[in-house]
Amino acid sequence: MLYFIFFSGLALTMWTAAVVRAEGAYQEEVKEELILTLSNSKVLLGNIKTLVTLLFKDLVKAEKFKRENNSISNSKKITYLNVNEEKEIQSPSSKENEEEFYDSSLVDFSPEVINLIEEEEEKIA
Repeated sequence: MLYFIFFSGLALTMWTAAVVRAEGAYQEEVKEELILTLSNSKVLLGNIKTLVTLLFKDLVKAEKFKRENNSISNSKKITYLNVNEEKEIQSPSSKENEEEFYDSSLVDFSPEVINLIEEEEEKIA
């Protein structure tokens, strides 16, 4: 199949060159079509270049996003393990130990929301 495409392209190129050199009746139209074909091929190559660039950017961003998610999920897992270990060590009545405990997942919330969450946790406990 590739041989067929290659030889067809080669034959078309040789035929076009023969018509342009022979000064045939349709030489001007052939030249115009060649100019259009070349400009279209330049645009096509430019579009392919842009597509490849975008695909690589997406690949890099996706890899970066994966790494960030893995590091976040790994840190959350570690935090949860630490939370569980601290809860087992802490006595339920010691208020000082509860204040020392810090949940890293609450960093993104405002202080009011954190207070509300802590109150709800106290109600449940």
